Amino acid sequence: MNRSTIDATLLILLGGAWGSAFVGIRAGIQSGASPFAFAAVRYLLATGAFIVLALAAREPLPSRRSLGISALLGGPLMIGGYALFLYWGEGQISAGYAAVLIAGSPIASAILARSVLPGERFSGLGAAGIAIGFVGVVVMFLPELGSGHLGQLEGALSVLAAAVAFAIGSVVMRRVHPSPQGQWGIGVQFAASTAFLAPFALLTPGGTALPLTATVVGALVYLVVVSSIVGYLIYFVLHDRVGPARANLVAYVNPVVGVGLGVLLLGESVSVPEIAGFALIVVGIAALQVERHRRSRTPTAASVTVITPEVGATPPGRVVGPRIPEGKATGPDPPR
Repeated sequence: MNRSTIDATLLILLGGAWGSAFVGIRAGIQSGASPFAFAAVRYLLATGAFIVLALAAREPLPSRRSLGISALLGGPLMIGGYALFLYWGEGQISAGYAAVLIAGSPIASAILARSVLPGERFSGLGAAGIAIGFVGVVVMFLPELGSGHLGQLEGALSVLAAAVAFAIGSVVMRRVHPSPQGQWGIGVQFAASTAFLAPFALLTPGGTALPLTATVVGALVYLVVVSSIVGYLIYFVLHDRVGPARANLVAYVNPVVGVGLGVLLLGESVSVPEIAGFALIVVGIAALQVERHRRSRTPTAASVTVITPEVGATPPGRVVGPRIPEGKATGPDPPR
């Protein structure tokens, strides 16, 4: 295979690993797992996995400041807060719907980055992209607003809150810790998110439910091994081969995989507003990407970074991973 074919294959595999996480989360919760316990145990296992990877790779231990920022900001905001709302929301709405709603996270990130990060400005094209993406989110909410089904509306709002939580965390992390983070940093963020989620599991009625059925255990193993570990490793390789802008095109693949697998494996349906809303979000993100590309060609102008989250694994905001040299990556990070 030639280089472009390999890169395209890696992008599809990454979209599969991250997009399928929505289905894994939904399957576990439908099988009786508490959203909070399910998320906490996933991240606890992922913590151990990344610590082992860091030790095996002999990755130097980051500074105390770096680890402290990962523990106090990255873990609770980008992963813990994201998971808190996402997992609870997926107990109310379909995996495909959740995947499409999360696709709007780059829009929220761009808005927040404009106010918080120096130089993160956009012109009329970027503003138009944000407006179009916002309309897309509104379109997806129209059925819930008109149906009177409170559970569906609450679930959708919760998933939207997950996208906003991730956007806030990623932008704040880029402000206080712009340098790349390796596997130690990711492991610490997973550990902090576990500690953040544990009280919700312990204090919520039925919050510790985690039946050891084949579906729950299988979904948990899949989320840790495929969506977290394998997904990250693929992202690191792809980031190193094609750079952050192209690697983060996975944001377009994740929802497609989430919707498709939701239909095939869980028997979910897809509504016209979901398709129309997602199409508008894609147009909005594309406009932001074009804006970013234009500005990156001007040495004195700061580029607009499109930050896109992954499902429950590693939200984008900084560039992560041992394969990414210092200073090489300037774009958003993957979702976790």
